Amino acid sequence: DFVPEGTIMLFDASNCTAEQNGHMLVSRQGTVIHDGAPRVVSFKTGDFHREFVVAIETNTTAHDQLLFVSAEKQQRLCGIDTFTQTDLFCRQIASSAIFETIEKFK
Repeated sequence: DFVPEGTIMLFDASNCTAEQNGHMLVSRQGTVIHDGAPRVVSFKTGDFHREFVVAIETNTTAHDQLLFVSAEKQQRLCGIDTFTQTDLFCRQIASSAIFETIEKFK
């Protein structure tokens, strides 16, 4: 498969079939990056350390996902901030807080 030059991360939603009437919206702070059929979206170096909201709807499901663009897996880190520390106290948070964050980045 071809990966565009400068790509540091791919998000693949292409497994939605035409029969599912899938729709995908990728946005960042109100700016639409993709609005259409689910597909592979590439993120480039200019997207590094940025958050995006991916909303996917089909005939049977709908979900939003907060996506943080990074170049590699970070071991033993909590959070998604640029200045994340290696030794933080991690605890569970209420799902309502996550939905508030997703709405903020739409």
